[in-house]
Amino acid sequence: MKPKRAEKKNLFSKIQFDPSSLPRVNRLIHSAYEGLFRVYRMSSTHTAIEYLSGLLQCEKGHGNMERMVEEVEDSDYKRYIHFLSVSNWSASAVNNATLGETDKLLRAQKKQSGLPTGLVLDETSHLKKGSKSVGVARQYAGVSGKVDNCQVAVHASLANGKFCTLGFVTK
Repeated sequence: MKPKRAEKKNLFSKIQFDPSSLPRVNRLIHSAYEGLFRVYRMSSTHTAIEYLSGLLQCEKGHGNMERMVEEVEDSDYKRYIHFLSVSNWSASAVNNATLGETDKLLRAQKKQSGLPTGLVLDETSHLKKGSKSVGVARQYAGVSGKVDNCQVAVHASLANGKFCTLGFVTK
């Protein structure tokens, strides 16, 4: 029997981020992504780290900027708004860097464990009532099992027998 949607949410909400791993995440972002958040002479890497820390520390399903400001010390709501909507950094460059780092990590894991590594493709559909969102059209929605008004996203993920990471999302 399939679990109800509310039961699924409760299952995932019990997964919590371990705050003791935060310094390691900060070092990874600084080493791998430092140049990607630099605009002219100013670097927004510290804001990217705060934003990611907020996403990881907030209760699952409740990660919004107001909650992040409460969770992350010395964070600022207006700085997050500027970082996400005005700051001129390239999301595709960040995705490419993430793919490169993931590839390195999974190759090292493959050498260590001997498990096969591959690319997993999956689609996710989100039912929509209106037509204002990007990509909304009448198309097959796996979530309802019929043609309906929805958005469909295709996710590509690098994975091996132990680890999997969301690499990028395509339209």
